[in-house]
This record gives sequence, C-alpha cells and structure tokens, in this order.
Amino acid sequence: METVKGTIRNLPLEGNIWVLESDDGISYQLQDAPPGILVEGKKVTLRGEILRDVMGIGMAGPMFKVNG
Repeated sequence: METVKGTIRNLPLEGNIWVLESDDGISYQLQDAPPGILVEGKKVTLRGEILRDVMGIGMAGPMFKVNG
C-alpha cells in the first residue's frame, strides 16, 4: 500500500480519463476512485497500489488502484 499526494486532473480522452498528478511530478491514471474525489483541481492524499505492469486505455501513466 502506498500513499500519494497530488492534484486530480481530467483528461478529455476516450470518455474522460481521471489522473492524479502527484506532488513529485508523476501522473497516475486512477482506477476504482470514489466519485466524490473526481473533481478537477482537487488536492488529495490517496492510499492504494501502483500497478506498474498495467496500462490503461488513456496511457496517461501507471495505474493507481485507489483503496482509500
């Protein structure tokens, strides 16, 4: 389980891709994110798992499976 701080961003690709732009400059494509956090520009701290061997349809960066 990892914790990542950053900003929620929406990319208007393939039906809207939601990403977390981390404070350390890495963009993660979000998986299983609760709808309440999917707000453009929202600052968040998320706990979850970085799926380094999985790529989403948006190819916006590594997948981050949100657990909390």
